[in-house]
Amino acid sequence: MNSDDLVIGSDEFTVRAASTKTIAIAALLGGVVGAVANVVLAVVAKAMDVPLEVVQSTGKEPTEIPAAAFAFATLIGALVGFGIAKLLSKRIDASKKFVMVTGALTALSLVFPFLSDASTATQVVLALAHLVAGLAIITALSRAIRN
Repeated sequence: MNSDDLVIGSDEFTVRAASTKTIAIAALLGGVVGAVANVVLAVVAKAMDVPLEVVQSTGKEPTEIPAAAFAFATLIGALVGFGIAKLLSKRIDASKKFVMVTGALTALSLVFPFLSDASTATQVVLALAHLVAGLAIITALSRAIRN
């Protein structure tokens, strides 16, 4: 038995928790895949004349969302996913619980693009970016913490 084993009760039942390194690598891979996919999404949307602009404050001119912002936001999501995965990694059914928690958070995040002062096409692209990031990150991390 090592430090990553969790003993429950007096039985010899153990749960193998994924190492921090394994979770970090999965978060990085999922984040990079999601970031690249979201940059491609932004470039394709721009090529289709979707105005990737939002109004940051009432009465101000719209600000363009650069493609790099899609990558940055996705990597922040991967960092949050890493934290959640690490917290849940020693639990029984860690992967299932992780998917439930992060799936709910992803669903909740879909509300925010539609609250923005942007065109409908921009709102749809932003919501798709949330789904793309969630799919890449949740898939990678849930596989890493499967026990």
